[in-house]
Amino acid sequence: MIYHTPGGGEDVRVDYSVTGVGLTLARNEPVLSEEELFEIRVANAGFFERLSIAPPWGETPWVDVILLSILLGFVLAAFLSKNSSIRWITLAITLFYLGFHKDGFLSVSHITSMLKQGPGVFTSNLPTLMIVSFTVITTLIWGRVFCSSLCPFGALQDFITRFTPKRLKFQMPQAIHDRALYIKYGILALILTLALTSPEISIFQYFEPFGTVFFFSRSPVLWAILIAILLACVVVERFYCRYVCPLGAALGVMSLLSPLRIKRVPQCTLCKVCESACPTGAIRREKIDFKECVRCDVCETKLIKLAGTCRHPMEEITRRQRDKQAIPVVNLTPPVSA
Repeated sequence: MIYHTPGGGEDVRVDYSVTGVGLTLARNEPVLSEEELFEIRVANAGFFERLSIAPPWGETPWVDVILLSILLGFVLAAFLSKNSSIRWITLAITLFYLGFHKDGFLSVSHITSMLKQGPGVFTSNLPTLMIVSFTVITTLIWGRVFCSSLCPFGALQDFITRFTPKRLKFQMPQAIHDRALYIKYGILALILTLALTSPEISIFQYFEPFGTVFFFSRSPVLWAILIAILLACVVVERFYCRYVCPLGAALGVMSLLSPLRIKRVPQCTLCKVCESACPTGAIRREKIDFKECVRCDVCETKLIKLAGTCRHPMEEITRRQRDKQAIPVVNLTPPVSA
């Protein structure tokens, strides 16, 4: 091949020969043999077949799927039937199976992971995908059903309350409660902000003590936080759910879209039984702060006969209120002098 530079000196001769793929293409010949093309076709067919058939979580863990399906069935049965016995059985299964055995509980870390990696992060584990789907669907329909019966730490708090003597329980002053319940929303905002702006920083473990108790953390700081929260739960029912839980805050915001809420009745304008029994302090006479309601069924199971019907007649409530407000009888007989 001769290379001539215009206006230059002598011609430059370069020996160059086309070989390999270039020569094959120049001759308009096939680059690969029929055998090689066949192998590629087979490999590609296998890949796309696996992609269409094999699920993203790999081999399906059928034992876990079946057991989790049974638990989710118990949760729905307890919620829909308003049966207290079924709910306590469900809480026990949730605590020991999801909590201590499988470590399969939801966390605010799942929300931060979704923000960082997208919703596809849930498809790598089928049981987690089942819990996430169940939680989102039930929350959008009824509210925080997850917090009621599918959260292991919520179950632990309920068992603590059940076996705590009443003399140790403390009624949080209303003014403090009304302000403190927004702490968890601030915690949620902080965690989500850091996840979006500084993804390398992780602080959720300091606000979610169930990771400490169920994973048996070796951090003395995390154990100190856990012990402090459990002691608070002894004296204040569902203390963690009320004031600290960032996941509960997220579900509380989502529950504002729920169309099927607990109905109040005329008796609620006078009676405070439900208000006193509510474990999260969500009831204010005839009103319910629904984002704080964990759908525990206490007011619906023990105090409501049918949906929207109080088991206590209005006459009984009125008489009870009148008796409480009655003026005590005073003995006007003068004392006998000695």
